[in-house]
Amino acid sequence: MTIQHLYPTSRPTLDLNFARTKRLDPRVTFTRGSTATYADSDGLIKTAATDEARFDHDSATGENLGLLIEEARTNLQTYSEDFSQWTITVSNNTPGASISTNFATAPDGTTTADKFIPVNETFNYIRRGTITASNWSCTVYMKAAGMDYGTIAAGVSGSVRFNLANGTVVTETNATGQIQALANGWYRCTLVRPGSPSTPQFRIFPGDNSSNSQITTADGVKGILIWGAQAEDATFATSYIPTTSSTATRSADVASMTGTNFSSWYNQSEGTLSFATLSKGTAFAGYLQGASSTDRIEPYQSASYPQLVVVNSGTTIVNAASATSMSFSTKQQFAVGIKQGAYALAQQGAVTITGTSSTSPPTITQMFLGRQSTPLYLNGTIYRLAYYDRRLTDVQLQALSL
Repeated sequence: MTIQHLYPTSRPTLDLNFARTKRLDPRVTFTRGSTATYADSDGLIKTAATDEARFDHDSATGENLGLLIEEARTNLQTYSEDFSQWTITVSNNTPGASISTNFATAPDGTTTADKFIPVNETFNYIRRGTITASNWSCTVYMKAAGMDYGTIAAGVSGSVRFNLANGTVVTETNATGQIQALANGWYRCTLVRPGSPSTPQFRIFPGDNSSNSQITTADGVKGILIWGAQAEDATFATSYIPTTSSTATRSADVASMTGTNFSSWYNQSEGTLSFATLSKGTAFAGYLQGASSTDRIEPYQSASYPQLVVVNSGTTIVNAASATSMSFSTKQQFAVGIKQGAYALAQQGAVTITGTSSTSPPTITQMFLGRQSTPLYLNGTIYRLAYYDRRLTDVQLQALSL
């Protein structure tokens, strides 16, 4: 028998089950100063309006992953969907390749995907301009169209080769790769390269074999489909940001609960906060704060280890890191107990942080969802966030974190 049978029988005073309801509680204030994209349940890329919350999905299975919270990001690559504006480069004969625009249905359901068609058995790629960035995170949506391989390169000093038939990373050279399945045979392919390459160009190569950048069977018909190129100055990729002739920026997602929308469910003397997240970096699901950051309760995941920080009137009363590591980009569950002399954090079914400070909890007046007030952003999704107005037992914290 597991400890799940000890899951609390009392109902939470706040229950934000984003993965189930796909909506915001009316007590949540949400803003974003731009449109933004997300994966819908049908596997297609959709666009949310300014100030509209996004509920992201696993683009292969359609599973709802919850509320998507991301920091502001800029797509530094222009003409993200019109590859006729890019430069075709070949190693010998010309023409070595061609771009057929608006050739097929794209990941967003529109007929805007281009086909990259090699004509000669040669070294073919496309590029557009130069990119100034301290770190490179390059993504493009690709699909096999007679050729089963595609490569993303950061200039000449980093590349990742992808198998578009089975959705795997084939080779990584001075870079790391990720491949994400979408609907209708599409994949979002990502290259991450720390530091700036000597030749700051985003390059895309078609291929018909797993080990050679040369093409062995070009016939002017076979190729790959491409759409949605994105280059970010970062160590991980975020949701797609379309561009035309200039770069484009997606504003940050900002969600919070304040005033009576917060105080109606929060107990100042004791409580339990539980949440489940899927993040790409430092993860703040529920950041509790008073009138300023001198009063705060912040459970978060940093450098692959959960931490719990509690500060009362500027004095830190709990500042502990878990000895149990965890991975980004996988679903993580936490439960935090808040009470004088009995602070604790449980993760994945075990209490890994405790604090016995005799100082009472700080006075809290607001909660930020998916970010710190500084801010640091979740850059991921919140499946569920719940609050109980009493400090549950350690065993119940463990059950909540499973």
